[in-house]
Amino acid sequence: MFNLESGNTWIFTGGSNAEGGWHQTKGARNFIGHFEEHIRWEKRNNEYVGTRERYTINTGRAGQTLEEINEDFYNLVGVYQPRAVALFVGKEEYEKGIEGLEAFEKNLKAFFKKVKAIHALLVLQTPVPPKEKEGYKQAEAYEQVMIALSKEEEKIVCIDHFHLCIEKGLSYMNGQLDAEGHLEVAKQLSEATIGDFTPCVLGETVTECSAPDAVWEKVEEDPYAKDVKALVENDKEKALRWLFLGDSITHGALHTHGYDSFPQLLEKYIKGEMGRSKDVFINTAVSGATTKDQLQNHKARFETYKEVADIVIIMFGTNDCVSDVSIEDYKHNLKKIIEDVKAVGAIPILRAPNPCMDAPGERGRRLIPYIKVIEECAKEEQLILIHHYNQWRQAGNENPELIKRGGWIAKGDESSIHPGAAGQLNMFRMAVRRLGISQETSEIMQLAYKIESDGKKKRLNLSS
Repeated sequence: MFNLESGNTWIFTGGSNAEGGWHQTKGARNFIGHFEEHIRWEKRNNEYVGTRERYTINTGRAGQTLEEINEDFYNLVGVYQPRAVALFVGKEEYEKGIEGLEAFEKNLKAFFKKVKAIHALLVLQTPVPPKEKEGYKQAEAYEQVMIALSKEEEKIVCIDHFHLCIEKGLSYMNGQLDAEGHLEVAKQLSEATIGDFTPCVLGETVTECSAPDAVWEKVEEDPYAKDVKALVENDKEKALRWLFLGDSITHGALHTHGYDSFPQLLEKYIKGEMGRSKDVFINTAVSGATTKDQLQNHKARFETYKEVADIVIIMFGTNDCVSDVSIEDYKHNLKKIIEDVKAVGAIPILRAPNPCMDAPGERGRRLIPYIKVIEECAKEEQLILIHHYNQWRQAGNENPELIKRGGWIAKGDESSIHPGAAGQLNMFRMAVRRLGISQETSEIMQLAYKIESDGKKKRLNLSS
């Protein structure tokens, strides 16, 4: 699983704890997000691009049972051609009680056969211990069935979250993880499969953001948003697959310090607020990528998923402008990426990256003509354009501190390129407004952070 090749993709599935949605973690990453950070960033080898292409895809959703997963195995697992499949068992199973154990064991064995048939490794994640006495006993009984199967069969790794959490004195109301619980599960998962884990401290203070009133927060729906808006608002039983292409800003590693990136926030929002619990989000963006690099690695980052993609969100330019990709080549490459997306019937969406005026090497100045190309492509191809660049510049005119390190740019980022948790949050809010699917009173849209700036704690109020 951890060789130098691309294609070492993980599928995670299960119920509510596998989904790890907003109501469990708020703006912090769920265990899959923490695990992705470790395998794609901390364990990367910069000489081998495949080590940054270890993708994690989550098809878990609250209420989903193992029987349902078996029935829809191809769409939930097989279609993504994974090398490893992780099943996180929770209350959806053990609440069936002792009388449900026989059926659970039968379904578990059937699931293993399906995973084995696609030549993938199976990772079993036992339930976490619930605080409630009855649930505790039931969860332990289901855990024992999982342990027994892992001993009987090869190519099964079983992570006994139940007893590992007990050893730490941890249990959870109704078996539902919180943000710290997801971090602990990520640690246990990583140590059991890789042997180590990069410590992460969730140190941000989450607060509520007041209603937007700044001029730059008045983001209008894009004229071409009609088709995407219709897809999102209609037929919520039909899963949409969202694919993200881009560089480190979309990859979202390191600089959010354990909090959600733009794709992760959008996933929580679409699944939770928009009621599209079956939608699947695939982030193949890679740190350092240019449009040239994207096309050279198109198989791992696009072609593997092109037949399932419905919406493809694209953002490049921050690296192109300081590489050997000329303006002419950049436009040609971007047009080619758009053409390939349209060819499979998916809807391409363009994003213009954030400004980086304080970045070394005149990157901020050199980015400007590439932004113009994005605008041209959006107009010529009649595409939705989420113009982070213009919005950030407008915000900077009102409050220059917003677009510097310690504001929306991550504090400590010497490159002055990468949005931190607050910057990624701003990008998410702009995106849903441009798509015409914003519910301004929702909890996610009200999220804000208190962050450190110049050694002091201050409220980064995105509306002022």
